[in-house]
Amino acid sequence: MLPEVSELVVSYKPQKLKDPISSNSKAYSFFLSIWDRELFDAQEQSYALFLDTQYNLICWRRLGIGSLKQCNINLQLLAAIAVKTFSASVTIAHNHPSGSIQPSSSDKLVTNTVKKALALFDIKLNAHLVITETAYYDVVSGTSSLGELMDTGSLNDSLNSLMELTIAAGLTRFFNVSFCINDSQLAAKVLGESMCPTWVPEAVLALKLLEDKTLLIWGELYMVMHKQRPAIAGRIYESKGGIELLFDNTLYPAIAMKWDDVTSVYRVKASIKKINGTRTAKIISIK
Repeated sequence: MLPEVSELVVSYKPQKLKDPISSNSKAYSFFLSIWDRELFDAQEQSYALFLDTQYNLICWRRLGIGSLKQCNINLQLLAAIAVKTFSASVTIAHNHPSGSIQPSSSDKLVTNTVKKALALFDIKLNAHLVITETAYYDVVSGTSSLGELMDTGSLNDSLNSLMELTIAAGLTRFFNVSFCINDSQLAAKVLGESMCPTWVPEAVLALKLLEDKTLLIWGELYMVMHKQRPAIAGRIYESKGGIELLFDNTLYPAIAMKWDDVTSVYRVKASIKKINGTRTAKIISIK
């Protein structure tokens, strides 16, 4: 007769996702969808995604809540869940209430510790994302949501380079903005009256292409590419059979779109103003 002993049981609710979480941008979007947004600017939190060999989500778990400046990742809990669920890889993330995505020395140390611990069980650490509500930085790869290597400069420097690239390139006119597209990175220069008052003339918007155009956060700012319309930026909400764009500038009525007519969607990352006639980058907080 077997002795009566306790067995660890990990329960989870399967997430019905259309696509695997195979990139940092997809992981970032999913993290935003499960994050406790009320604590985003108050406390650091850490979460983990547990994935199979095809990067399908097995489950997710919040690992800890910390103070304004520090959040400890529970390594024992992380490893226990990863082993128990037979995860092939793990992606972790924590937020910075300060709004900066620059990793601290502690963030880098934690990343190396987690990576080595998971490697003992042949489990890969895909990424450790330092996130805010508008951007992320991956400590593992050293890249940010704007596609820049952040170790060589600040986020302001990266956005300033993006703006200079926009101005130097041959721009194509669309609606009230002009665009410079480079793979998944896009900059939009405001030419006239904007649908969003925070976007003044001569401002440059830093945008990022979504790999899955349907993985959205309702109420956030996006740029939508349409088959038959000029590109339009606004706050996206769910509607029957598609999406609806609402604008901060009340002079413009809401616009409904069917998913079949939407070719791509870009997330608005930041707005860069022209300061005192110079090309100095400044990040404008967009809520």
